Amino acid sequence: MFELSSWTIPFFATLALVLAPGPAVLYIVGRSIDGGRTAGFASAAGIATGGLVHVAGAALGLSAAGNDVRYVVELVDSYVRSTRRK
Repeated sequence: MFELSSWTIPFFATLALVLAPGPAVLYIVGRSIDGGRTAGFASAAGIATGGLVHVAGAALGLSAAGNDVRYVVELVDSYVRSTRRK
C-alpha cells in the first residue's frame, strides 16, 4: 500500500509548518512581554475580532465584490465626492 519512507518528508515538513508561530502569535507574545497580561489579552481579542470581521465579509460576498476593481473604484470615488463640500 503506502511505504513509511514515502511519508516521512511530507510529515516532517507539515509538522514544521504547524509548529512555526505566525505573525499574529509573535505580535501577541511581543505585546504580552511589553505590556503584560492585559495588553496580551487585548491584542488577542483584536486579532480574533479582525478575523471574525474578515470571515463575515467573505461570507457576505464582499470578497467577490473586491474582484471587480472598477466597482470598488467607483464606490470609493462616489464616497469621496459626496464627502467633499465646496
